[in-house]
Amino acid sequence: MSGKVEGLPVSGYRPQTPEAIETVNALKDMEEHVLRLLDEVAEDRTIAADGRWLAIGRTMIEQGLMAANRAIFKPERIALPEEDDPVIEAGWVLERADSDTAAPLYYAPCGGHGEQWSHNHLKALRLARREDGEALAEALAIEVRVAEHEWS
Repeated sequence: MSGKVEGLPVSGYRPQTPEAIETVNALKDMEEHVLRLLDEVAEDRTIAADGRWLAIGRTMIEQGLMAANRAIFKPERIALPEEDDPVIEAGWVLERADSDTAAPLYYAPCGGHGEQWSHNHLKALRLARREDGEALAEALAIEVRVAEHEWS
């Protein structure tokens, strides 16, 4: 087999080589055999296994094989919905003119729930709506400077 297999459309997972899929399938097969053996041990009254330790062992086997599968498939971290918000990608910053702090304070209207000033531009802009920065600056009770800003 050659090329990449798309697999399930799960966030963070990427296309896999046939060899990686074959290896993970072999691990899954081995895991199922071991888990079924543990099921038999749990049900066998002549063995009378300690259920607590058996459950711990089963969990550790499942976790170990899950870690091995992740090591092969290497899922990536995903972007959260608020990080995909286009408002965060480009916008405006209102710096408080009455502030002697060097860092700008970012303003975000909160959809009829007041307003919020924050040193954290991501937190503020998650709440922000697309508005004209100049018009908003004029409407605010305090003096502000409007600065265009590109978010990275």
